[in-house]
Amino acid sequence: MEYDLYFSKDQYGRYKLDQYQVVLNSDAHPEQNKRQTFAVDAGHPTAQALNLLEGRAVEQEYRNALGERQTAWVKLDFNDKDNAGNFKRREYHAHTDLEKALEALPLREKASHAEMEKLLQGLRNGERLAVDLVKDGKGIPVTLEVNASLKNVDLYNSNGKRVARSEALGERKEKAPVVSLNQGNEEKERRKTGMAMNQ
Repeated sequence: MEYDLYFSKDQYGRYKLDQYQVVLNSDAHPEQNKRQTFAVDAGHPTAQALNLLEGRAVEQEYRNALGERQTAWVKLDFNDKDNAGNFKRREYHAHTDLEKALEALPLREKASHAEMEKLLQGLRNGERLAVDLVKDGKGIPVTLEVNASLKNVDLYNSNGKRVARSEALGERKEKAPVVSLNQGNEEKERRKTGMAMNQ
């Protein structure tokens, strides 16, 4: 990772950080290096900037046209750039309930309120986090990642392969996403889009 900071000077000689550029370098594949400039007032902490450049979604708070606070999941579109050479942002405004999605999983981390808060914050920042699913008293290591475009929490096994909850727990295999982030709105989404949501 490389960071370039850009400051401006006001009429009184005071300096202010306006934006920063993040470069994610790949030693093995330099052609896959990614560069993005973030405005300071856009609210992306540097950890979120890294996760965005690694292709994961982060949760951002914003004010709508009525001045009300709302949240959206944001992801960079690596196939589309703006005139300044930055990747365009894709925003997913569907109602999400990350707590409810995690509640549906048999997580060992549920035993500690502090661990669950840390897990929630990490997922909102776009991190892929290691957790243990509990089955018959034994922990099964997996990693979790929010998939904002499909409104899921995805599970990955120890080989980095995306798996369904039942497959991770050693039950029957299925290819459906694991846990829906907008469980309360699924029927409404089906009627609106005419498509069935995978569960």
